[in-house]
Amino acid sequence: MAAGGLLVGGAVVLPATSASATGETVSLNQACIISYGAGWAARLVYPSQGAYGWRCLVPPYGVQRPVDVNGYCQYYYGEWAYNTGGAYSWYCA
Repeated sequence: MAAGGLLVGGAVVLPATSASATGETVSLNQACIISYGAGWAARLVYPSQGAYGWRCLVPPYGVQRPVDVNGYCQYYYGEWAYNTGGAYSWYCA
């Protein structure tokens, strides 16, 4: 090991950074699928609510359920969700 990385052929290969270091973006569609199953998709139903205006919908889009953004972040990264205010500002960290 060299300075926290792996020495490979004279080059230092650093380990992948964690979600907390990079602020991984959230796939809201995947969050819906994790929570409710295949066929569910995220839609910005209430744009005036910013990041909280998203809902999971299933065709023919008559049923709405909340998007579990924290569940997504816990499932993939073991981290918590946060947003910076805008509708497209969900991250895991």
